[in-house]
Amino acid sequence: SPAVLDTVVAELSLQDEADKLSDRITATVPLNTVILEITVSDPSPYKAASIANSVANSLENVVTNLETVDPTLASPVKLSVIQPGQAAKVPASPRPLLNLALGALIGLALGFGASLLRESLDLRIRSVEDVPEKEEGTVNILGGIVFDPTADSNPLIVHTSPKSTRAEAFRQLRTNIQFVEAAEGRKSLVITSSIPSEGKSSTIANLAIAMADTGAKVLLVDCDFRKPKMHKYFSIEGAVGMTNLLIGQVSASDVIQRWGKKNLDLLPAGQIPPNPSELLGSEAMKQFLL
Repeated sequence: SPAVLDTVVAELSLQDEADKLSDRITATVPLNTVILEITVSDPSPYKAASIANSVANSLENVVTNLETVDPTLASPVKLSVIQPGQAAKVPASPRPLLNLALGALIGLALGFGASLLRESLDLRIRSVEDVPEKEEGTVNILGGIVFDPTADSNPLIVHTSPKSTRAEAFRQLRTNIQFVEAAEGRKSLVITSSIPSEGKSSTIANLAIAMADTGAKVLLVDCDFRKPKMHKYFSIEGAVGMTNLLIGQVSASDVIQRWGKKNLDLLPAGQIPPNPSELLGSEAMKQFLL
């Protein structure tokens, strides 16, 4: 209170700090004692000790005056300083090591929580184990192709690196498709993706090579009339192809090209038309497939 602190401000010449002095002083009573502990915080440890001792002396005088009801009698309450305030040897705050340890623990906890949250909200399929189960049973996985960051520069991995893990994955996919055809009689498969440039063309190209390796006769037709890639992958002429065949400019024998020494023939997409959807749904396309 001002009754105590005014004397301290005057004694230590703290006029510039008078309004904030009370916020830097705390007084506590340890349990089951009659001791009053006064603590002062200040950037200077020696100044903090001086303020604490001055507050104790001022408090002693104020209490004596307040409790003295008769000037001829002694005060019924007596305060004595049993231990003068001393300058702290280490600062109470900041404590770098403690703060660093707490920050590290909090950072680890937040990072762990963020990773769990991200894992629970991530619905992307990154491996075979991420494929969700249907109610009536598990989904049949035909194969899993390992990710290769160099796939764009080396798309025909089955041909260029036949002993690699990625090439073996394509051969396993080929074998599983053959089992499905034999067991269920399926003759049509759809290869698609959720976003563009995810590997549909390279998957079909490698699958065609893998099937041709078994001795099967394979005809790979590029029907991507927007961004055809097969002629680039196989390094063949692509100026004339499927689009020219559909509009009657050439016959199938004129545009089908043999690739390598395998039983693999290629029919490139040809020129990019202004109406790819109409060409794919045309009567000429139906007749070609028949």
